Amino acid sequence: MSEALRYLREIPEDVRPATAAAVLERGRVEDEAVIATLVDWAARGIAPVRVSARRITTIAGPIDEQTLEFVLDVGRWGELDRAEQVLGNLLFTEMAHSAALGLLDLKTAMRRHPVDYARGIAVWRATVVDDAVARGLLEPGGKRRTPAGEAFTEQMRALERYLDDFGAFEDDPVAAHVLWGRYLAFAALFGKAERVLEELGLEIPGDLHDTALALRALSAR
Repeated sequence: MSEALRYLREIPEDVRPATAAAVLERGRVEDEAVIATLVDWAARGIAPVRVSARRITTIAGPIDEQTLEFVLDVGRWGELDRAEQVLGNLLFTEMAHSAALGLLDLKTAMRRHPVDYARGIAVWRATVVDDAVARGLLEPGGKRRTPAGEAFTEQMRALERYLDDFGAFEDDPVAAHVLWGRYLAFAALFGKAERVLEELGLEIPGDLHDTALALRALSAR
């Protein structure tokens, strides 16, 4: 392994978590990629997270309950690639029926319409694999990596090592300023979300605090 690929410190702008999952797992795209994609959208400003209040009726009477929502900026729909648009249509249009995707509402919709959700996710997964093939990262059929896909895999493993070893960077500690935004998305993809959030705590400024809360809620579902 070259020294240059020991760590990948910056995520290329055109790399999407779901594409990374398809290449790393040779055509398999698991639920972690859904979570990672939502967090990636929040980081890119396409669907930022907000805390909102809703009124619910209980035995004791109406109460206001706080919930986290991903709010789609429909004006930036064109920035999503084909696979992202398939997932966005499933989550926001078919499940939430709104540009605001509440985490509680999503879980409720998944329970009430499991067949529709499973069918939509299957279409999305197939689209992600097709996209990886079109990008030349997987061979036709989506089960084998191309040489470009092997190089891409090495990059992603270098990013994973970077997330694993961030505490070792005494001269440039990642925890101080890097593990925000898209890094949280890829931490979720690699199954490291809870460890990263525990390491960082929730001492995160501004909108990133809400994104971290949403990631924790999604990872616990």
